[in-house]
Amino acid sequence: MTDPAMKSAVWACALLWLLLGISAHAIVQSTGDGMGTITPPGDDPGFAHVGITGNGLSGVYVGNGWMLTAAHVGEQSLTLSGVNYPAVPGSMVQLEYAPGVLSDLVLVRLATEPPLPPLVLSGTSPAVGNNVTLIGYAWDRAPGQICWNASWAEIGCAPFAAHRGFKSAGPFRMRWGRNLVLTVGMEVDMGPWTTRGFDVVFDQSGVTYEAQGVPGDSGGAVFLKRGSQWELVGMMFAITIYEGQPYTTTAVFGQSTFLADIAWYKPQIESIIAAPEIPLLPAPLFALCAVALAGVARTALSRRARPA
Repeated sequence: MTDPAMKSAVWACALLWLLLGISAHAIVQSTGDGMGTITPPGDDPGFAHVGITGNGLSGVYVGNGWMLTAAHVGEQSLTLSGVNYPAVPGSMVQLEYAPGVLSDLVLVRLATEPPLPPLVLSGTSPAVGNNVTLIGYAWDRAPGQICWNASWAEIGCAPFAAHRGFKSAGPFRMRWGRNLVLTVGMEVDMGPWTTRGFDVVFDQSGVTYEAQGVPGDSGGAVFLKRGSQWELVGMMFAITIYEGQPYTTTAVFGQSTFLADIAWYKPQIESIIAAPEIPLLPAPLFALCAVALAGVARTALSRRARPA
């Protein structure tokens, strides 16, 4: 696998997708033709709780009328199983990494409550090697593996191809995939925001239904089963790309997906969704939402994206 230092971190806010006219979504998985995960798995962690936001990204219904999504997704409606649930205007609350330090996570109150039970929020961070299930909204991929040279021209998949992976070839659907936790205890910086998280890497020899987020994965759910109980352990919010990669339509082996650590934010989430009234909002600083291209350096405990 390519050294992560050779990749760039891409941080995408919803404003960018609107300006560029890009409809960006999430979760591409490598097994078969990619169509085996568009319905809930037999052991369903919470497929029906993950939906499409009003701007075409992802959100997770956590319970008591509240949606969890990325801050750069914003205050949006949520569509679950074809039913649209509008957001309560002014209800968005941005979560904090530490007192006064905002993260790329928000809770949004829905005007009506979906007929779903609350999710179990993980109180323990994942461990390296945990097999997690990711759920989000993604394009259908071409059934076969695609190879590229160093200039990102498509070539035959000879032994010396520079890059291997998949490209988009169809409509968008909700789907799930799996991956193994690689790094934990991360602090991921984006402009004024710092998010506590962990990551997974898209490996050619990975687990069955090996999954990778693609641009716009933000707000998708990550589940971990502990004993007989599925827990919401993470939320997708960013990915890495290779220099020059046509990243809006490709998922390439060696990319990473960054996932917010729900255990870190659980006390805040529970205090907000348990409150009978919508709490006062901190300043969300949306005017500062922007894209930063950054180098990525991996350590045993953290990986920090820094502006180039």
